[in-house]
Amino acid sequence: MQYLIANCKTFFNLDAMGAFLKKILYFLPIQLFLLSIRRYPIFLLIWLLVLSIATGQLGVTYGAPNLFFDPEYLGKTGYLSFVLVGMGFGAFYVSWNLNCYILHSPRFTFLAGFRRPMGVFFINNSIIPLIFIIAYFYNVVQYQSKYEFSSAWSIVMDLVGFFAGSTLVVLLTSFYYSFTNRDKIQYRDNKNKRWKMWIRKRDLFSKPDFDKVRIESLLTQRLSIIKLRDLSLNEHETAHVIFRQHHINALFAQVVIFLLILTIGFFMDNPLFQLPVIASCLLFLSILISLFGVMIFWTGKWSVVIIVLFFVFANYLSQYDFLGYKSAAYGLNYSLPKKRAYNIREFRALASDSNIKSDTKYFTKILDNWKSKQSKFAKPKIVFINSSGGGSRSAMFTSVVLQHADSLLHHQLFHKIFLMSGASGGMLGLAQMRELFLEKQLGSKVDMNDHKYAYELAGDLLNPMFVSLLSNDIFIPVHRFKLDTMVYFKDRGYMMEQQFMKNLEGRLDKRIRDYKDLEFNATVPLLIAHATVVSDARRFYFSPHPVRFLMRQTKEYQSNTLSEVDAIDYCTFFEKEEGENTRFTSALRMNATFPFILPNTQLPTDPPVYVMDGGAIDNFGTETTVRFLQTFKEWINENTSGVIIIQIRDSKKEDDQEESYKKKSVVSTMLDPIGQFISNIENYQDFRIDQQLNFTNQALKVKTQMITFEYVPEKKEETAALSLHLTEREKRNIISSLNSANNKYAFDLLNEWMK
Repeated sequence: MQYLIANCKTFFNLDAMGAFLKKILYFLPIQLFLLSIRRYPIFLLIWLLVLSIATGQLGVTYGAPNLFFDPEYLGKTGYLSFVLVGMGFGAFYVSWNLNCYILHSPRFTFLAGFRRPMGVFFINNSIIPLIFIIAYFYNVVQYQSKYEFSSAWSIVMDLVGFFAGSTLVVLLTSFYYSFTNRDKIQYRDNKNKRWKMWIRKRDLFSKPDFDKVRIESLLTQRLSIIKLRDLSLNEHETAHVIFRQHHINALFAQVVIFLLILTIGFFMDNPLFQLPVIASCLLFLSILISLFGVMIFWTGKWSVVIIVLFFVFANYLSQYDFLGYKSAAYGLNYSLPKKRAYNIREFRALASDSNIKSDTKYFTKILDNWKSKQSKFAKPKIVFINSSGGGSRSAMFTSVVLQHADSLLHHQLFHKIFLMSGASGGMLGLAQMRELFLEKQLGSKVDMNDHKYAYELAGDLLNPMFVSLLSNDIFIPVHRFKLDTMVYFKDRGYMMEQQFMKNLEGRLDKRIRDYKDLEFNATVPLLIAHATVVSDARRFYFSPHPVRFLMRQTKEYQSNTLSEVDAIDYCTFFEKEEGENTRFTSALRMNATFPFILPNTQLPTDPPVYVMDGGAIDNFGTETTVRFLQTFKEWINENTSGVIIIQIRDSKKEDDQEESYKKKSVVSTMLDPIGQFISNIENYQDFRIDQQLNFTNQALKVKTQMITFEYVPEKKEETAALSLHLTEREKRNIISSLNSANNKYAFDLLNEWMK
């Protein structure tokens, strides 16, 4: 063994390697990195988050790497958008260095001997930022060439734009500090002048702290390596005055950056201030790191306790309405002194037999009006559309499927549709297509088969939402707007609605009540959205008509007279609060409230309730269709020759499990039951839907046919992101999926059944 070790030492020269490693560890950039890990791990965690952005791992987690590598600004991705991303990174880089300088400079008193000590510190603290830039540039090149089909010149200009934006911020910072920071020479020229600082009075430089960090060499501003033994250390008094002034200047710069970001909130309705998502993320992280840095600097060893108390206090304040943290349904009256009671007694009173009978009689008239428009057939087939959630990809896929189906049926499809329902992105597509059909009915020259309308649904929604989050939502929301007589706070929910209406050229700027007569007279199909109550998993149904028959199962399916009421008729429940006056886009937003991306909407009830994405309970809207069929089965049996349910889904219904088995660690074994349950919610809903449709088909005398359209790309790895932003490749991919074998068969089946 000793012979083996001796030979290894000779071959690998371990002594020399050890000396080299020891020399590297005393290099200032390495020491700064180690200090960040050891003393302030929160900074390392933030940088790991930033590096995950650079590599696309964070985007993959949320299905949206295109947000980082394909930043969109003013509807385009290019030089200008990457300039803004570069400026966001520059702000983060400067903020990171300022905080490190404030916290670490007392341990590097030799920096006071340089002409520009802060510049030297910035250069030596750039290892991690450099790794970010290399990783980010690599992934931008890969993504732009693969997914956006960008030319080499276009990609080069994108990278130049990023470099120009980040360099601009760094140069402005250098310009500021060249006029405010004092160096060694200035200190000697004005030796009798002292800054009376209001910051911490304790001594910045304690001998034990300095001894813990031994530095032998560092990089200068000319990028040359200097051995520190060739430098003479300044007296601690000199360094004390110089660094105190630098710290004050750094704190002032951070406050200015913070105020500039808040100022953006006053202009967030202006597209010029709606920054790319990644730029907003980097600016948010720069605020976060500045906040932590200031707290650590001021509180010293108590920093962890103070940070925890700060978040506890902020969380406590957020519960008060005057701070504006409650997202609202715009148009709904929140000012009534007495809030609507939210309890089972109210639900049962609303879903009484007499009320359900009244609503059933009301809807029979709508069915009769619909039938009267089907003049060609004595007993027409009644059509229902169910579209799944899935962000912009589902919205666009829903649109192109309905466009192609309508063209195939000689533009008669929407005349035959009675009811449309679904969740999230699918509902956005259904709402747009119905509105186009309405415009055509009213005499406008609308080509419903034009793919430009599908591309409108794929327009970016995230930029304005993230700008609102950056400059308004995470702080105290102060921005408001007036609608009718009510005043609401602006938040990312408001920004989503505004941008969505803008993308659709203002088509859906309506209230729920505006569709009442149009639906009643069968001018357009009915559209019923739903949202999930967070606290008890009930649903709110949004319709201008009374739909109390949807609040519980029909009588014959109940186990007893007190069967649970699992849904609520929104407009009837909030009659005094003018539920029908709610913005139609607010109903769509509540139906599409994906957690964390959009805020949960609070409704004016006692106790208050919050609603989220309808897809959490019914991702396809099939529950709405099934309950309707069960309620009106007698009318359907007498007046129709069959039921066609068109299901449009953003994924394959039956997908194989991965063949490869991966060994599980203890942690993954513990977390798998939760993760697998969440990932299998859609499968569970599919199983339940099949069961319900089977029972419904048995109850109906006429035939029921489910026709399913699936978005399945040719290559699984090319699946469009589950996001509110799509790349050009993803848009083309969604359109081309209409030609898949399954979808061709579905179109043929639809054509056959509609004859």
